[in-house]
Amino acid sequence: MQREEWFHRAVIYQVDSSLFYDANGDGFGDLAGIRQKLHYIRSLGATVLWLTPFYLTPLQDDGYDISDHLQPDPRFGTIADVIELIARARELGLRVIVELVIQHTSAQHPWFQAARRDPRSPWRPYYLWANRPPENDDPPMFPGVEESVWRWDETGWAILSPHVLSPRARPESRPSAGDR
Repeated sequence: MQREEWFHRAVIYQVDSSLFYDANGDGFGDLAGIRQKLHYIRSLGATVLWLTPFYLTPLQDDGYDISDHLQPDPRFGTIADVIELIARARELGLRVIVELVIQHTSAQHPWFQAARRDPRSPWRPYYLWANRPPENDDPPMFPGVEESVWRWDETGWAILSPHVLSPRARPESRPSAGDR
């Protein structure tokens, strides 16, 4: 008989941190606002809180363009706010899932900046680079906002797609979100 895992019966409530509740009145949702509304979320029958990215970001991809995986965006709060939110959720019997975006980074991420500065950088294989866009180019990730996923970058000496970490990266060079 197969054991039933906790998530089989979970009621998951997803929260877009930037839109949910603004505790400090700056017009931008924050971690303190989520913490203040945990009783409400629990009263809806939720057993799991799913937090969308709240990491440091230039917000060019709705917060999914992470520039630092270890630092919350100050608009959302601090590390202390993250710890308090998770602790309070646990007190109320809520599990917390934090969405971890690891398949791409912001062009401002230190890995990408190092890769574009030096073609011999150990970070270079993490990203897709080419001398010209492929003939059968993938459609833009954001139609109407961009014409292509590729950009010419003079400092990188290549056409690039900062959105995607390369699946072709050598196994020994695959990134860790905690690596700096």
